[in-house]
Parts: sequence; C-alpha cells; structure tokens
Amino acid sequence: MFEDTSPSFLYPAFFCFLPLPVIVSTFVRTQNYEKPLILPLYDDFQNIKYKAFAMVKAPFRVHHLLLWVSWLFLLVALARPQYLQKVSDIKVTGRDLLLVVDMSGSMSRPDIKDEKGVKISRFTAVKKVVGEFLQRRLGDRVGLAVFGTTAHLYSPLTFDAGAVATMLSELEVSMIDLSTAIGDGIVVGAKHLSSQKDDAKNKVIILLTDGQNNAGVYDPEDAARLARTMGIRIYTIGFIGEDKNSVDETSLIRIAYGTGGQYYRATNREQLENIYAEIDQLEPSFSASDSFVYTDIFYIPLFLSLLCLIAGVGRHALRI
Repeated sequence: MFEDTSPSFLYPAFFCFLPLPVIVSTFVRTQNYEKPLILPLYDDFQNIKYKAFAMVKAPFRVHHLLLWVSWLFLLVALARPQYLQKVSDIKVTGRDLLLVVDMSGSMSRPDIKDEKGVKISRFTAVKKVVGEFLQRRLGDRVGLAVFGTTAHLYSPLTFDAGAVATMLSELEVSMIDLSTAIGDGIVVGAKHLSSQKDDAKNKVIILLTDGQNNAGVYDPEDAARLARTMGIRIYTIGFIGEDKNSVDETSLIRIAYGTGGQYYRATNREQLENIYAEIDQLEPSFSASDSFVYTDIFYIPLFLSLLCLIAGVGRHALRI
C-alpha cells in the first residue's frame, strides 16, 4: 500500500541559478556597449523608433515572460522533484487458507441478531464476520469455495484478501442449490490447495456449515482423510442458530481432529466472531512494516520548460 507525501527536491541548490540569465545579459550588454552615432534628422528617427516599439511592446513582454518561465521550469527539473511514498510491506506467511462456506437454503434462515438486535439471516452474519476475518489475514493467500447441492471454487487463492471479501459479500444463498454437500466442498478445497505449484508450508481449510451432509459424491470423513494425505489442516464450524439439532457435530469433530484442526460451535454472531478471532491466534498472520521509496517527477517540469521555450522562441520569431 502506498501513501503519498508532499514533493521535495533532491538538488535544491540548482535554484541558486535563477538570476543567471540576468547576470549573463547584463555582462554581454556591458561588453558590447558602444556610444550611439548621432545622425541628422534625429527627431524623425526617434518617431520611427517609438512607433515600432509600440507595435511590438506587448508581444515582446510575453516573449520574455515565456523564456523566464521556461528557465524556472528547467531549474525545477534539474532540482529533481520527488514524492516520498510510504510503502506497507506485507511479509508472506507461507500459508494458503481456503474458506469453504455452506450456501444451502437453511443459511437464509433469519435467526441471528446483528449489533442492533435486528434479526438477520445466518448467511448475512457469516458474510460480515468472515469478511472482517479476511481483512485481517495479512500475508496469507486466501481463497473461497462454496457448496450447496454441488460445490464450487468461487475465488482461487490470492494475496488480495479484500477482493475475496468483496466477492463473498456479493453472494446470495439463492445462487446455489438448496442441499448440503459438505464432502464435495472439502474435496474442491483440498484439490485447489494441493494444485498450487509453490507448495505452501501451511495449507488450511476453514469449513462452515449449518447442516448435515445430504448431497454430493464424497463422504465428508473420507474427504477429510484425503485432505490429510495432502497435508491440509481443517477447522470446522457448526453454525447452529436456533436450530440446535441441525448440525452433525460428530462428523465435524472427526473431520477437524482427524486433520489436526479444531471444531467450534456457534449459536449467535458474537460466538462466531470469537471463533474466527481464536483461529486468528492459532493461525497468526504477519503485520505490515513500513518502508519509504522516492518517485521522481522531474519529467513534468522538464516538459513544461520545453513547451514554454518553444512558445517563447515562436513569439520572438513572429515579432521579427
């Protein structure tokens, strides 16, 4: 991430040359000074001189002004203006983290209260809590898979956790079929994690569901054993809400502990927030450190200097 500061100059001493054209011009006029020749009909020559000067007075001043501005911009360019930018360097954790989220029809049930006590759907609560969790995952590559009757990889692994959070926020339960294929969700996530060429040191799945496996090809515990052979750790979350018997907790416990993860049970939004906060502690991310870089912008005043020079010379040519 970049944060711009005000511009500064690397070589400000060049501004000392600002009066140089005046000094050079004065010196040249002094060296070339000659006593004027007095001619007959002096008054007539004076009248001609004043008329000519009146005709070119305005363009002559513009011509000089343009050359002065050109000189000023040239000095600004030589002084090398720069922007100092603060860069947030995010260290890479070497962890690939894939969220596998239930989008079956039961996730639309409005039995969760938000901060104001208003009831919202389970999936709305999940989007808020998981979105905040994603924003904290500095240094992780994160991805998103969803499942209902079938399972889909919705976002491949990326360091742009904000983009994944945005994609999650745009999902609606109606976009996926209404059954629950937990095993297929695990397999989709595990295959994507294992397909990465960089071979991350830590591969983690966080599975959230509010139901029991009743669709799909793979049994959830068989899928978990497959994930374990790939070196993948699975955290499972049973998001129960008011329906206390909706989740097959025994299966979720076996999936989690069989892969070295943990099982969590949430009945409301606060518990869900605490669960993801605890996972933050178990799977810590790195904080960003600040460094600074300079960005040169000398080409801007240099271009303006050339424009003014061309305009000034053109004005002088027209005067002649």
